Amino acid sequence: MTTKIGRQGRLETFGDAYEPNDGSSPTASASASEDGETGPSSGWIAAYVPKPLDADSATLTWDGGEYTVGDSVLERLNRPPASFDVTFEAPETATVGETVTATVTVENTADVDGTFVGAINRVGPRIAYAPETEVRLDIEAGETAEWEYTHSLDSSELDEMEDPSMDIHLVWRDNSTVRTVDIESE
Repeated sequence: MTTKIGRQGRLETFGDAYEPNDGSSPTASASASEDGETGPSSGWIAAYVPKPLDADSATLTWDGGEYTVGDSVLERLNRPPASFDVTFEAPETATVGETVTATVTVENTADVDGTFVGAINRVGPRIAYAPETEVRLDIEAGETAEWEYTHSLDSSELDEMEDPSMDIHLVWRDNSTVRTVDIESE
């Protein structure tokens, strides 16, 4: 049997209740149960909760049922967020035929382990704005990690372009930054 959680569900903690989000985010996948009823078979329930939650227990409730989350989930909800110092470097110039390497350096300045999540997007040459890749780094408290993005420049990207350049954007939860690489012909 499938339990419908839908919009009537909520997350309850000691003294507080958090309603589901407004439905603007993705929803759980649906399947039919043995009795032909359709409902979520797996997925997630979204509610905006404080970070950290600071609760002794948390229970998902819905019409006709409830589920108390386990200790590992409660520990993640109660953990304060990690904070990061981020640097982003790329060369100022590059020559056709070279590979441009941009380096992301992330220091976890918090007292807890955390995961830095960001995205690399590129503008030019001949690209208006394109997502390139994600950056996901698990970093222990007080530690630093590096990650590299590379892009090979070939002459077909530069045909008939005046003053070609490439902007590499790094976007993350707290900020964003851009590095411009001027491209020189061979």
